Amino acid sequence: MAKKLTDIVLKDAKANPGQRYDIHDASGLSVRIGAKAKNFFWRYRKDGKQRRMVLGSYPATSLAEARQRLAEARAQFAEGKDPALTQRETKRAYNEAETVADLTHAYLQRWAKAKKKASSVAEDERLIRTMVLPAIGDMKVVDVTRRTLADLIAKEYARIVANGGKGVSANRLRSLLSKMFMCALKWGWIETTPAVALDAPAVETAKDRTLTDEEIRGLFELLQPTVREMEERTVIALLLILVTGQRPGEIAAMRRDAIDENQGIWTIGDTKAGRPHVVPLSPLAADLINRACESQSDPSPFVFPARGKARRAPHIHSQSLSHAATRLSKQVGERWSAHDLRRTALTGMARLGVDRFIVSRVANHADRDVTGQHYDRHDYMEKKREALDGWGAGLRQKQID
Repeated sequence: MAKKLTDIVLKDAKANPGQRYDIHDASGLSVRIGAKAKNFFWRYRKDGKQRRMVLGSYPATSLAEARQRLAEARAQFAEGKDPALTQRETKRAYNEAETVADLTHAYLQRWAKAKKKASSVAEDERLIRTMVLPAIGDMKVVDVTRRTLADLIAKEYARIVANGGKGVSANRLRSLLSKMFMCALKWGWIETTPAVALDAPAVETAKDRTLTDEEIRGLFELLQPTVREMEERTVIALLLILVTGQRPGEIAAMRRDAIDENQGIWTIGDTKAGRPHVVPLSPLAADLINRACESQSDPSPFVFPARGKARRAPHIHSQSLSHAATRLSKQVGERWSAHDLRRTALTGMARLGVDRFIVSRVANHADRDVTGQHYDRHDYMEKKREALDGWGAGLRQKQID
């Protein structure tokens, strides 16, 4: 049937169930009218064989779009290509294209686990499991747009705030998405990354909170014989952040075999700075560690093993310490965080007259200068021990005062 194709003709064209017919336009565009679908197509001959190329379904594909696709197909034909074959290959390539779930797996295996510390990888895995995969895991990476990611970040921020949080995890989600899609770009999965110009929804300010002497005494007072076993170990872990000045995640993952009781040191192999860090243990720190180990009913490689069959880690998770700090701070002074305990320790040592360079060594802060990064391998052990012993002695005195 030859007829000039117009929107009116397409809208009026109908076929009975079980029947179909074609309408051919003088331009070469055709449409097959079926009982349930109206499909645009183009017939042509290539290498002596007749080909049929589908150009879309009306009205999802407009008449103008179908004519544009026909023009593009004819241009390919003029170049000696077989447009129907190219279309099938493109469709097959799309069907085989990587999903966001594939990208998250490759990101963790090829980038995160090779370049990030274990606790950071665990946090990435949590964000992927709880925020990324449920929302966009099945999407093709090539289909993800900037709006897709912006909407996801905004949705997670709103959910967190509605549950009483500050939404900082949404900022971490933004950073994770940016890195994942930058990896996809470097690996040739996409030509441009959609994770650009994405706003961090939560406002983060520099922290300066330190605990008062009264709050420190209150935290030590929580170590009473009446305290439940698991709660006691949580309090000990928080106190060790305060006593040693180390990061909450490092305290949470403390291993028994990393502690040398004879030398009174704790060696942290997995650190944020990317190098092993030796921490001299003050008598107070050693007492707290022994108390935590003695409280274990079943011996564990970790000083603070997780409860039961933990999904995230075999030891107490740093987030658990953060939640515990929030809960306990309601009993002890104004609100403070687990990281505030570390800041209190480092600030306290500086107030005792410890040189800021040594405080930085105790904290294992990354070196910013070339000499420190590549040549200075002196660990300043004796100076660090003096600083931590002095700080520990001062904390014991606070318990007595």
